[in-house]
Amino acid sequence: MAKHPTKTAANIAIETRRRKVAALMLSGVVNQTDLAAAVGVSRPTIVNDVAAIRDIWRQETAHDVGVYKARAILRIQALIAAIWPMAMQGDMKAVGRLVELMAREAKIIGYDSAEKVDHHVNIRIAAQQVAEQLGLDVADVLAEANRILESQVTA
Repeated sequence: MAKHPTKTAANIAIETRRRKVAALMLSGVVNQTDLAAAVGVSRPTIVNDVAAIRDIWRQETAHDVGVYKARAILRIQALIAAIWPMAMQGDMKAVGRLVELMAREAKIIGYDSAEKVDHHVNIRIAAQQVAEQLGLDVADVLAEANRILESQVTA
């Protein structure tokens, strides 16, 4: 079984430098030439440091967003539990608040993401409407629509 590599003096130096670079970036220093001069390294080294720092920040942000969502859901569920008895007794204000909380929870979780639409159903409905308006047979309208679509594909 392989052992985890221990931090070398070089790795510790890189981490220390990147902490300084990150602090400078957070204080408003964004020009890479200025960053390189401030910590006494070359611009290519700063380019690598900035990329590594931004990657770490991206990972932390993704984790933080997940933690925030989990906390928000727990808070909403606690509020729902507190309001539920009043809503079940017919308190319309509580019912309204309950619906709002449940909608917010659904949005955070992603229940309200876009629904898949069956375009075949939409085309059939449109064909029925056209057929009714023009006094045509629905099957004939659909056949003509298919013929047009097939000619577009082969063109």
